[in-house]
Amino acid sequence: MSNIVVSSYVGGVAAAVGLTLVPSIPYVGKGLSETMEAAFGDLDSSLLLVTDLRLPGVRYAGRIVAAPVDESLSRLLSMLGVV
Repeated sequence: MSNIVVSSYVGGVAAAVGLTLVPSIPYVGKGLSETMEAAFGDLDSSLLLVTDLRLPGVRYAGRIVAAPVDESLSRLLSMLGVV
């Protein structure tokens, strides 16, 4: 279920900025350290998206950690007017 929600969120961000963003295949690790190393071990940067997901009668505050490659991160931040 999380994969569906996050994929929809990423699709919404992509539509808002006019880019194509493709989430990677989910990874399940055997512990926090192994999972973090697999997800971010070879990356120089990451992006924390703070969100408020709402469904009728339900509200979830959440955090999504994105790890776009450097060229994509620069382009995304530029489209959002951050850089």
